[in-house]
Amino acid sequence: MKTTFTVLLLLTLFHPLLTTRGHDPEVIKSSTGTEMILVKGGTFQMGSNEKGVGSDEKPQHSVTVSEFYIASTEVTFAEFAKFIAATEYKTSAEINGFSYVRTKDEWEKRAGINWTCDEWGNIRDISRENHPVVHVSWYDAVEYCNWLSKKDGLTPAYSVNKDVKDPNNLDTLSDTQKWIVKCDFSANGYRLPTEAEWEFAARGGNESKGYMFPGSDDFREVGHVFSSKPWKEGMIEVGSYKPNELGLFNMAGNVTEWCWDWFGDYTTDAQTDPRGPESGRERVKRNGSWYGLIYNCRTTYRTAYTPETSFFELGFRVAKSSI
Repeated sequence: MKTTFTVLLLLTLFHPLLTTRGHDPEVIKSSTGTEMILVKGGTFQMGSNEKGVGSDEKPQHSVTVSEFYIASTEVTFAEFAKFIAATEYKTSAEINGFSYVRTKDEWEKRAGINWTCDEWGNIRDISRENHPVVHVSWYDAVEYCNWLSKKDGLTPAYSVNKDVKDPNNLDTLSDTQKWIVKCDFSANGYRLPTEAEWEFAARGGNESKGYMFPGSDDFREVGHVFSSKPWKEGMIEVGSYKPNELGLFNMAGNVTEWCWDWFGDYTTDAQTDPRGPESGRERVKRNGSWYGLIYNCRTTYRTAYTPETSFFELGFRVAKSSI
């Protein structure tokens, strides 16, 4: 018994993923301190047939999702800075030479903006290092996931080929990177959530109470957008406001979040672990950001950007298969 206890203690000390919150075995931590919440598998009705919702939210259909982990908070500026310091990686915004910032009355494309900047285009103040990182593309999120996997001694979920243009990327206007990215969902490393995983988690998984927003029918309890009251403009520190049924924060408001899938139409067919179309022009992003409408923060709201896009209200959170 003593030997077994010693082994378990050593594993906990030297393997960050075995660190738990209190005595809760359903929460693990990455080496950056990110809490990963276990989402037990289940079946739910994805999308909405409600009157007034977007046509791309229809038809509602049955989806079964296997068990997985998802971060309780969005990736912060401080966490992303560790990745850059360790790898000297150049983000899409740095390669392209610009990103989009919020101005007083609108948003604009501005040269020289990248992940080091806040939503307004200013160099990030140290007091805001626990706010979400923004001005990051889908490709940047993929590279961050692989870095964190290697850092934690896990098998990276993504294989990335930067030398050949992806034939499944149908964008002909803006994406000059077009990396071929493949995901091994059987790997134990970090990755972006699929769109189905994101919605299932946002709804509260098997603990869902059927709220309109992630964690409440009263949006003011769980998030903020610049059109809501009390009026706040700009991002907030991750972990603010009430979490949803699973303990996930800011899945309403703050920043919109990249998902794995190419964007595509729903069908009425029942699905198990859907991962989106084989090809497309845009990658899914979920959650309405602080710069949007309360309507956009519903659990079923969906939209997309081309994968090289970076924006003042666009970030991500990590997930991983339960392996």
